[in-house]
Amino acid sequence: MKLSMVRRQHYLPQNQKNSLKNCTAVKSSWSKRLLTVSIIMILILTIFFLSACGGMGRINPLRSVDFISDDVIEIPLSFKYGYRPGNTTEVLCQYSISEMAEKIRALSSEEVEYIVSEYPWGKLLIEIKGTEDKKAVALLTEISSRDTTEVYPHFYVFFSPVAVCSGTQLVFPFHLVKDERLETYFDSIEPDLKYRTDYGLDEFLNFYSRLGDYYPQLDPEKIQVLDNGFIIKNNYVKNESRNVEIEFHFQDGGKYFTVQFNE
Repeated sequence: MKLSMVRRQHYLPQNQKNSLKNCTAVKSSWSKRLLTVSIIMILILTIFFLSACGGMGRINPLRSVDFISDDVIEIPLSFKYGYRPGNTTEVLCQYSISEMAEKIRALSSEEVEYIVSEYPWGKLLIEIKGTEDKKAVALLTEISSRDTTEVYPHFYVFFSPVAVCSGTQLVFPFHLVKDERLETYFDSIEPDLKYRTDYGLDEFLNFYSRLGDYYPQLDPEKIQVLDNGFIIKNNYVKNESRNVEIEFHFQDGGKYFTVQFNE
């Protein structure tokens, strides 16, 4: 005796078929909407990024004007985004501070030598020795407070080491300072305000003394050394007709310093 196996077929009522079609159509509609929203979001983010980089364009080279000699300082590196406010260069890029140091060192040749010293908090001291006794000192500092992107997470400022105190411009070692209030040339030194540093009196004195190797007009012998500080005078300031003295005083084991301006 043979048993016949018959597969039962299930049929949906017409109203359920229509409901299923409507559900599929809704899902398709939502998918299209999500795709549209995603595209719009990408466009908005792109526009936002371009706005954040407003005024930025390709930069080559890094350029600044030497505060002491008034010569133009150039480092032949190229960046996709950057601009030059005043006598400085600001760039947005993908390179860490250590990678920037290596890139600059690699530019050394028979004509010019780049001596790059890396300091904590994203700072480079760059000493440049060229032919015909052309020498200069510059700084490259990373500014963490500026807008960056995932692709370009680093924002740098290339400038001559100059600060302003009581309206007077002076040579200043920003690379030795650990204080967000005093990072680059656009930050002013407030007299008698305590600033943080992990470097003491000797490191500051060494900076000012070694400048004489690059700028003959700066005489380290004129630096007056105190018990817990030192005084620099007119030869370390710019366009100052008055006789001024700028005093550095170190406190708390050299972890903090203050600056006083005297006429």
